Amino acid sequence: GIDILLQSLSEIDSKIPVLFIGGKNESEIEQFKQYVRRYKNVDHVIVTGWLSKKEMRPYLEQTLIGVLPLQSTFFNRFITSPLKLFDYYSYSIPVVASDLPTTRSLIKAGETGLLFEPGNAEELAEAVNTIIHDENRLKNMQHAVAEHARQFLWEKRAKRIKEISREVQIL
Repeated sequence: GIDILLQSLSEIDSKIPVLFIGGKNESEIEQFKQYVRRYKNVDHVIVTGWLSKKEMRPYLEQTLIGVLPLQSTFFNRFITSPLKLFDYYSYSIPVVASDLPTTRSLIKAGETGLLFEPGNAEELAEAVNTIIHDENRLKNMQHAVAEHARQFLWEKRAKRIKEISREVQIL
């Protein structure tokens, strides 16, 4: 889904920095930078290469919106649990994501993020514009993410797994 994000950049009104974290070595990073240069209006795109959790922290602390432009594949629709989303949530970052069953189950549309049709760069840009042009909405979403993310803490998830296990044993 990276191409969809890159295509959407020409439609996003603000030229806030867009960060791509990834690339195992200098060769991969350079290949990705060349790929990015094929698109218009990408002078504000930053490619970092792989970062440790510790190195990512300052970037996440400054991030306004997390983007998950997942392609509509069987895996993404029904199996994936996008770890990147939990990284965003752990920093109270609202998410703009492809509208798939897996993302729909994790994002409260309009509250903790916005969903767009997979592969639709215009809808992605519109969702980002909606958030960055409304400071109150952004702040409300950040607060909603902080509250919503609590249900994904390990303690809560472990409790729910125990409840499900008990229910299964009863059957």
